[in-house]
Amino acid sequence: CLPLWSSFMVKTILQGGPVQWGWITRNAETMVQGQLAAAEQRLRAVGLVHRRLYQDNDVQTVDLGRYLSELVGELASTLDPRWRQHLSLDLKPIWIDPERTISIGLIVNELLTNSIKYAYNGEPGPIMLFLEPAQGDFRLTVADRGRGVTGGGNPEGTGFGSRVINALVERLNGTITSENNDPGLRTVLSVPMRG
Repeated sequence: CLPLWSSFMVKTILQGGPVQWGWITRNAETMVQGQLAAAEQRLRAVGLVHRRLYQDNDVQTVDLGRYLSELVGELASTLDPRWRQHLSLDLKPIWIDPERTISIGLIVNELLTNSIKYAYNGEPGPIMLFLEPAQGDFRLTVADRGRGVTGGGNPEGTGFGSRVINALVERLNGTITSENNDPGLRTVLSVPMRG
């Protein structure tokens, strides 16, 4: 599937019409900048675990609650300052291995990014993140009070981020569900305590 600007360019060339190179260049740069920003956020999620490993004496386990708090703080530092007052965290200490921590950090990064982009059409609004133990598993919830799911009943975002989330959830032997939050969307990730 070609990006919109690519299919536009190909169609215009095939029809013998003039190509708007300035428009194509501007939009390509915007799309690439967005993809680079998303990649940078993913790298920050991984880098945070590595910094934590080198700072702590125990490299066998990481406090997932503390890690997620720091991750959200780093993400918030890249956002419009108005977002900071809308991010709410309730994260219990749960100790897991570093590799699983990285996977969960990447999932949280994607879920928060989706809420920030889609829930309130890019404007600041409440987003809640909960982490708690639940009968041999731990449960991570990302919820917003935004516009919720679209007509098809599925959350927006069927691109690369969604594929990353699904692959990581499978790797963790976990489950993920998204449901109506009346209003908004609530996504719940359940993962076994032991990997």
